[in-house]
Amino acid sequence: MSNWLSSAARAFQGQPAQQPQAFEVRCACGRTVGGMRAATWQQVPCPSCGEKLFVLPASVYPRPVGGRTPAQAPRKPAHKPTPPPQNSPQNSPQGGRKAAPKGKQPPPLAEAEPGWSFRVSSLHVVLLGVLVIFSLTIWWAVHSRSLHQMEEQFTAEFKGAQQALEEHELMRACVHLQQACVALDRLGRTDSVARRARQLSKEATAATELVAKPLPDLLAEAVQTRMISLEAGWQKEFSDRYKGTWLVIDAPVSPTDSERGTPTSGDGVPQRAELTSENFAVEFPLVSGRDEADLVVRFADLKLLQPKPGQRVIFAGQLEEFRLSPAGTGRWEIVLRPDTGFLWANVSTLTSAGLLDAQPSVTFAQTKLVLDEQAKLLKVEPPDTAK
Repeated sequence: MSNWLSSAARAFQGQPAQQPQAFEVRCACGRTVGGMRAATWQQVPCPSCGEKLFVLPASVYPRPVGGRTPAQAPRKPAHKPTPPPQNSPQNSPQGGRKAAPKGKQPPPLAEAEPGWSFRVSSLHVVLLGVLVIFSLTIWWAVHSRSLHQMEEQFTAEFKGAQQALEEHELMRACVHLQQACVALDRLGRTDSVARRARQLSKEATAATELVAKPLPDLLAEAVQTRMISLEAGWQKEFSDRYKGTWLVIDAPVSPTDSERGTPTSGDGVPQRAELTSENFAVEFPLVSGRDEADLVVRFADLKLLQPKPGQRVIFAGQLEEFRLSPAGTGRWEIVLRPDTGFLWANVSTLTSAGLLDAQPSVTFAQTKLVLDEQAKLLKVEPPDTAK
């Protein structure tokens, strides 16, 4: 502090002039202009563009002890100026800026496109992980609750269907079984209980939508309507009243001769087929007066069954067509829809529909034995009979 005061006192007492002070000023054109500061401010022209640069005067205050002068300070190497073009102010006779020719404007400078940058930090990663875990937890809780509700719904509906079948209320059982199958589809269950519920649902649906007339009466109606209204009139009558209704067939099934397509007996003797499939024929004679009809089926379950010659089979399918044979034989064909055919497996649905009364000569025990064998084949047997 005392040294600085003494230096200031010597300056006001007329001490010898201090060393010259250098300056460096950078012009807007990029050129660096240097020189020595004067006692007053000055304007120094830029050698490149002629722009006048303002320079402060030399400082009147003494330099601190041990301080470095601007000349002693490290200096960055100045950029080597590029030589001015031929039309630059230095080469211009007037020594000033040369205006651009009229009608020619310099190209605009390219502007940087606006944008934004986002830097991911560890905090962002942690927050994202917490959000994902929280979302998955909520989803799992909602999903688990929904599955639990579906399980409760299936249990209640299946129990209600079994009770309705015991009371021979087939329509109510059908509604319960349809709701039970909806719950099973949402749960994605394919276990034995689920298979049994779906089988019961198919059987209840078929039993509640049976064709309104016995097949012999339906054949007689077809013949009579065709005589009055021709083929088109009968087809319209069949489409409006009978198409899509169900038939339940209980008849012997025999394998067919692969070459001739006719059923064979146990000793290989061909027999006439009243009901045909791709590999099997079902003996189901259908006669009304002088008219005869054949039932035509293409059911995959018959292939699964692989019946022996004359084996009794109970199955169902929807009516698809009722027509004269395209072969011109004069016989009628009753065609069942292939994708609806299935083997029957439960005696409770047959009993509730009153179908067992149609064959009084066949005992209940025999029918139950046939159904139990088919249920075992389909893997839908009830728990008390499963082995």
